Amino acid sequence: MTVCFCHTPHVDDDGRWDETWHRLLEWTDSRGKSERLAAQVLSDQGFTDVDPRHPLGGRDRTADALARRDGKLWVMAVYFARGQQDFSEVKKKFLADHKGVAANQAEAFVFVTNQELRVAQREDLQKSVQCPVELFHLERVVAVLDQPRMEAVRRQFLRIGLPKGVLDRSERIEELRRASVARCAARWAAVGLPPNEALALALALAEDTSVGAVDPSLCPCSEKRLVVWTAPMGSGKSIASERHHQICLEAAADDGDAPVPVFLRASECIPTLAAAVETAAQEVGPVRTVGAAVVVDGMDEVGYQVAEELLTQARVLVGTWPASTVLLTSRGVPVLSEAPENKAFPPLEEAEQRDCVKIGLGDRSADVRLHSLPVPVRATLGQPFFALLVGLWMRDRGGVPRAPIDLLAMLGERATRGLKLDQSHLRALAVRAVAREFGPVAAGDVLQGARADDLLATGMLERRGGSLAFVLPAVAQWFAAQVLLLAEVSVEQLLAAPEDLELWRYPLALAISLGSAEQARSLLGPMLASDTGFAMRVLDTTFGHAVLGGATPPPWREGGTLAREALQALADALGPLAPFVCKVDAAGHVLPMAVSSGEHHLHVSFWKGTARRPDIFPMTAGMDPWRPGSGWVASRSSQVGPGSAWAWHWASQGVHTALDRALQHRALPVSVQGPLGREAAWAAACDLVGVGPLLTGEIELSRLVGVMGGVPEEEWKEGPVLYRKGRTTYDLRGLHLLVGEARARGESHLVAPIPPADKLPAPDGRLAAGVGAFYTDDRLMLVAKAIYGAAIIGYRELVERWMPRLLPQLEHHVLMPMRIVGVVNRGGGHGIGIPSLAGYVEALPPGVEDEVVMDLSDQPYDFSAGDSSYARQRAARPSASRWITGTHGGMLFEIGRPFPVSEVVYRWLVADLERLGMASPASHTRSGDAIVPFDV
Repeated sequence: MTVCFCHTPHVDDDGRWDETWHRLLEWTDSRGKSERLAAQVLSDQGFTDVDPRHPLGGRDRTADALARRDGKLWVMAVYFARGQQDFSEVKKKFLADHKGVAANQAEAFVFVTNQELRVAQREDLQKSVQCPVELFHLERVVAVLDQPRMEAVRRQFLRIGLPKGVLDRSERIEELRRASVARCAARWAAVGLPPNEALALALALAEDTSVGAVDPSLCPCSEKRLVVWTAPMGSGKSIASERHHQICLEAAADDGDAPVPVFLRASECIPTLAAAVETAAQEVGPVRTVGAAVVVDGMDEVGYQVAEELLTQARVLVGTWPASTVLLTSRGVPVLSEAPENKAFPPLEEAEQRDCVKIGLGDRSADVRLHSLPVPVRATLGQPFFALLVGLWMRDRGGVPRAPIDLLAMLGERATRGLKLDQSHLRALAVRAVAREFGPVAAGDVLQGARADDLLATGMLERRGGSLAFVLPAVAQWFAAQVLLLAEVSVEQLLAAPEDLELWRYPLALAISLGSAEQARSLLGPMLASDTGFAMRVLDTTFGHAVLGGATPPPWREGGTLAREALQALADALGPLAPFVCKVDAAGHVLPMAVSSGEHHLHVSFWKGTARRPDIFPMTAGMDPWRPGSGWVASRSSQVGPGSAWAWHWASQGVHTALDRALQHRALPVSVQGPLGREAAWAAACDLVGVGPLLTGEIELSRLVGVMGGVPEEEWKEGPVLYRKGRTTYDLRGLHLLVGEARARGESHLVAPIPPADKLPAPDGRLAAGVGAFYTDDRLMLVAKAIYGAAIIGYRELVERWMPRLLPQLEHHVLMPMRIVGVVNRGGGHGIGIPSLAGYVEALPPGVEDEVVMDLSDQPYDFSAGDSSYARQRAARPSASRWITGTHGGMLFEIGRPFPVSEVVYRWLVADLERLGMASPASHTRSGDAIVPFDV
C-alpha cells in the first residue's frame, strides 16, 4: 500500500439548500457505503433487526440485508447509480433483486435507490411482484436524511454539515498515518539520524508494514484483547507500537467496519481512558459500536498509581466495546510487568541488530562485524536505540565505542551541537523530568516567561497536553549530567532522597565520564562515603567491563597519583572488605606503588617489603613488572582510556577482579559458631572419619579426637591446620574448636547441622534414580527449612561483618527480615528422583523474626503463586522500590552435599554484588581447592 499525503476538500453546509438531493443523485462512493446508508434509513423508518449481508463484497444470497417490520421478514435491496438512469434499467435491477425474497424465505421486499421515480413508475414496480413492497426512492430518502435527527448520518455518509476544519473518515485516517510517520521520524532524528534519512526510513516502513513488523503473537488480537509490553529504555517498544498502529490504520482504510485506530500517550488518558479514545476517534468512527484498536504509549510516565488505574480501565474497555483491543507500553513498572497481560518485549535478533547498526552507519551494504565490539556494547545491541547509536558512532568517529555510556555521551553531544539558545531551561526541565521518571513537566515550571517554541524547535522536546517532555529520555539524562557538572544540583542533595537515587544513576555516570578528574572526585567522594553500594553501581554504569584504551598514558607521577587516589577512595569506602579486594596494609592504606608510563600502558607494582618506600615512586629501569622479585605482592599493567575518569575505571576493575576471586574461593572468614562455620567443620569431620554427609547424623567425638590428636597444640594457635581430601582442602581449626567445646559440655557426639536422610532406598535398584529415595516427605520439608533458616543467618552474618558499607544496596539484606515461602518437589515418581525447590521471598516488617515456610507438591511450581511478591516487596521497602528485582522461582536445594547452606548464601551474595557491578555471575562457583577460613 502506498502512503499518499493528499487532502480532499470538503463541502461546507453553507452551499446549496438541496445538497442532500444532489449528493445522492450524483453518487460516487462505493456500493458498500450505499448499503450501509440504506441500512441507516431503514433503521430510522421502523425496521428492526437490520442485518446487512456483505457490504464489502461476498455471497449474499440476493439480499443486501434482512430486516423485520410488521411481523414480516423483509429483504433489502440497494441500487445507487451515478446520475439518473433509464427506468428500464431501474426496473431490471428491481426484478433481479426481488428474487432474494424467495431465496431467503422472506415475506416482503424493500428497495432503496437514489433514482427519481415518478408516481406511475412507483406503481409499476409495486405491481410487477406478488408481495408487499416498500420503495425508498430519491425524494423519500432525501426526506428521511434531512431530518434533524439524521445529521450524524448525513455527516458520515454524505459529508454534509461537516464544520470547517473537520475531516471525513478517509482524510482523518490519512492524517493519523502522517502523524505516526512523523512521530517515528522524530524519534529517529532525536537519536541522531539525519532528518532526511529519518523521514525516508519512517516513510518506507509505513509504506510496507510487513517490513520489521512485530511478531503477531506479541500483539493484541480477538483472543487476547489487552496486551502490555514492558522493556527497558531504548528497547524499541514505542516504534514497535507505532508499527502496530500503522497496521491497524491500514485495516481501517480498507474496511469501514474495522476498529478505529487510536494512538495516545498515557498522559492524554487521564482521568478516563474511554473518554480519551472517544475524543481521538471522533472523525473516524463510532468506537462504541465498531470498537477501537488502541495504543497507549509511555505508561511509566504517569506514576505507579495512575498506571494501575489505566490498566484497570483498559480491561473494562476491551470487555465493553466490541472488537476492541488495547496495547499498553511501558518500562518495567511492577504493576504492569507483573500483570497477567504482560508480554516482555523481545530483544533484536542478531540479523536485526546488524540491520539497525547499518541504518545508523548510513550504509545498508556495509560489512558490520558485531563480534568486534566490546562485550558491554554487544550486550546492548538487542535494544534498537543502542544499535542505532553504535552505527552513528562508526559514521561519526570510526572505530567502536568502549561502553554504552560512551554512546549516551555522543547522543548528548550531537543533540547540543550548534545549539544557540539558553540551555538553562533545558537543564531545569531535565531535573524535573528525571524526578518524574521522564514524564511531562508543566512548561511554566521551567520556562519562567520564556517561549516554549524555541525549545520545541530543537527537536529534543515535544508537547504533551500543556506540558513539555523530552522525546528521548537519554537526552534528558545528558542535560541532567550537565546540571551535576555545573554544580546546579549537588550530590549531597541527591543523597538526601535515597529512594530517588536510582533515577540519577545514568546522569551521574555521564557526568563522571564527561567531567574532569576533579569533577569525578567531587561526585564520587560523597557517594562512596554515604552510599558505597550505589557509588559502585554508578561506576559500573560508567564503565561496565569495558577495556581501557585509546589514550596515551600520563607521566608516571600523574598517572600513579590518580590511580592511587581512586584506589584509596574505594578501599576507605569498602571498610572491612578492603583487605580482600585492594592491596592495603593493616591500617587500610594502599601499599606503596612503583609506577612506569610506557607508550601504551601504565605499569603498577605494589610493594610490601620491609624497606620504607614513598606512596608513589618510579619503577626501576629494567624491572620486569611481572617478575619484580622479593617484597612485591602484585603487579598490574593497563591501558589508559580517553577522558579523565580512567583511574576510577582502573581501580574499580581491580576491585571487581579481586572480589571475583575471593567469592570463588569463599575467602571471607566466617565465625566457627555460625551456620557457615559449623557446616565447614562438619564437612571436614565427615571426610576425616570417612563417612558421607547424606546419611550421617552424628559422629563420636572420640573418633575425631583420635584423628586430630597428632597435631601439636601450638599449631592450632599459630595458623591454619590444613587437611586435604580429594579436591577439597579444609582448615581443621574450626572443627577442633567445636570438638573442644562439645567435650567441655560433656557431650559425646558432634551433631550434623542439617538433618541427614532418614531412610535407605529399596533394594530393587532404585538407588540410581536419585537422592530423593533417601528421604521421607517429612524429612525433605525439615531439611529445606533447616537449609534456608541457616542461610538467612549465615548471609546476614557474612555481609554485616565484611560489607557493612554495602548493606543498603544488597538486595537480600534489604529484604530482611524475610519470609521464604518454598515448595519442595520430589522430582520423579515414587520419590526416587532429584528433589527441587522453588518459591519466593516476602519482606517482613522491621523487628519481626525471619521465617521459612515450606510445602510439598508433586506438581511443577505455579509461578502465579509468587507473581504478587514483587509488589509486596516494593511496598514493604519503599526506599529500595526502584531497584529491587523481585525474581522468584527456582531455589538451590543441594541436599546430601557437604556445603548446602554455603551454596545458598554465596548464590545470594553473588547476585547482590553482580547488580552493583562488583562480581561476575560465575563467582559463586567454588574452586576445587577452596579453604573455608575461620574468623578466630
